[in-house]
Amino acid sequence: MTAGLDRADPRITARDGQLALDSDLGVALFDAGLRVPRADLVPTRIDLGVLDARTDAVPALLRGLVRRQRPRAQAEAAGGRDLAGRLRALTGPEQDALLLDLVRTEAAAALGHATVDAVRPGQAFNELGFDSLTAVELRNRLTAATGQRLPATAIFDHPNPTALAGLLRGQLLPDGGQGVPVVLTELENLERSLGESVVDPELHLQVAARLEVLVAKWRTMRGASTTDDDVDLDLDQASDDEIFSLIDTELGL
Repeated sequence: MTAGLDRADPRITARDGQLALDSDLGVALFDAGLRVPRADLVPTRIDLGVLDARTDAVPALLRGLVRRQRPRAQAEAAGGRDLAGRLRALTGPEQDALLLDLVRTEAAAALGHATVDAVRPGQAFNELGFDSLTAVELRNRLTAATGQRLPATAIFDHPNPTALAGLLRGQLLPDGGQGVPVVLTELENLERSLGESVVDPELHLQVAARLEVLVAKWRTMRGASTTDDDVDLDLDQASDDEIFSLIDTELGL
């Protein structure tokens, strides 16, 4: 029955915690199963240490055997938020490249390949060697990595890595996910730095004055009036006294 079994098949390798059965043991377990009045027995050998060490999703049938496992829903949600945040800091082409690399990496792992080279972006999943079992494994891997619940037919409805990456992009970035402008990212970093700083009164005044100057300069860059009297001040050419006079006027000091 197993004479033609391909031992290179990734579904029966030790990475999933499945250990091989020799012919004598396999036949003995089969005979034992016939004598037991239950229909839900599986004759198999499992390396529980491998399952415990897995960082990706443990197959549903084996989860009850794992001693330590993060709450799945919480872990998936956290992974999705982290990935969406990373994507929003990238440009559109960079977002596409990141998601495509993720799909190719997980597809290669599901097929048992050591690298992503065997998974070409435009090649159909069925040409790559996916069947119903490995398609489910790929879906589970992507769910664990992205926090997105993919439909059971995702691999068949989006038949190559590029198309599947597009599905993930739409789910992770439903608003289109335009990259965050660099200036806003820098402002967030500055705000975080200010919140974590403990400064003396003198430094506090220096930082406050610098921020007020930046606010005033930003307003002039839009061509807006900086005072009620529409005074046009070139901050690049202004002296320190003129800048502080502008700040006092702006803040009503």
